[in-house]
Amino acid sequence: MKFMTRIADAWRALAGHQRNELPLRRDCEHFNFEHNNFQWTASIGRYPNGKLAEIFLTNSKQGTTVEYYAQDASIATSIALQYGAPLETLQSAMSRDGRNVPHCAIGVALDLLVAESTNQAQPG
Repeated sequence: MKFMTRIADAWRALAGHQRNELPLRRDCEHFNFEHNNFQWTASIGRYPNGKLAEIFLTNSKQGTTVEYYAQDASIATSIALQYGAPLETLQSAMSRDGRNVPHCAIGVALDLLVAESTNQAQPG
């Protein structure tokens, strides 16, 4: 039930928003991480103002079911971002284990992006 509440919160964040489409040509950033014995690469795109607009994941075992799940989760996450869902809302909607570690690669990637944005926002 907790999972459904998190999903409902994410959808409420989208209510009344129009999709903010990206320019056809845009920069792409990449970062790597490990999750569940897979090496992952996240490719992210941002709006001209620097706000995150899209994320795509690939892993070291291309063509596997786990990669397809990650690709689909990436597409859904990107669409939610383009409709205005806050990054932190999406992050908090991800399923986690008892140690608060995300079950899926998209959750790890969102954790890393939130940590990066938090570090950039802090003076120092």
